[in-house]
This record gives sequence, C-alpha cells and structure tokens, in this order.
Amino acid sequence: MSVRTERVGGTRRAEVVGRFDAHEVAQSQGVLRALVEGDAPALEVDLSGVTFVDSSALAELVALRRTALARGGTFTLTGTSEPVRTILEVTDLAGVLLPDAG
Repeated sequence: MSVRTERVGGTRRAEVVGRFDAHEVAQSQGVLRALVEGDAPALEVDLSGVTFVDSSALAELVALRRTALARGGTFTLTGTSEPVRTILEVTDLAGVLLPDAG
C-alpha cells in the first residue's frame, strides 16, 4: 500500500493505493493519524485505488473520522473503489463514511 498526502489550503488529502489491511494499517497509521492533528482538521481520503480492505482498515477510517470531528473538523471519503464500497455497504458503514450514502 502507498499513501500520498498533500495539503491544499486548510484541507489535508490522502490518496491510498493498494491493499488496505491489518498489516498496512500498522505500517501507515502514523502518517494517517498525523493528518487529523491540530484544531479543526479537514481531511479528505481517496480510496479509489484500494484493491482490498479489511476490518482493521475500516476501524482506522472510523477512528480518523471520530478524531477529526472531535477536533471540530471534517472527514470525507472522496473516492471509493468497488471493493471498498461493497464492504462499506455490507458493514453498514456506508451511511457513516460516505457523504452521498446518507
């Protein structure tokens, strides 16, 4: 898995590519969590390049969202691959993590 990050204005963006599973979460957790540090973080995560996702990755996404919101910020998934969208729907997290699923 690779994570590319950038900052555009007050928004932090992360593009995740490849497998997003327990092993990869452990390796990338510091990078992703650093994106929601500080006051009112605006975080956008693009998962359109993710080929596989497991429960560890879902837990990390929920934790990132929770932290961003607790600090007065926002969390938005800006892209999802078919495998990601499917697992979000099966786990009923689509309504929580996807802005258009409400």
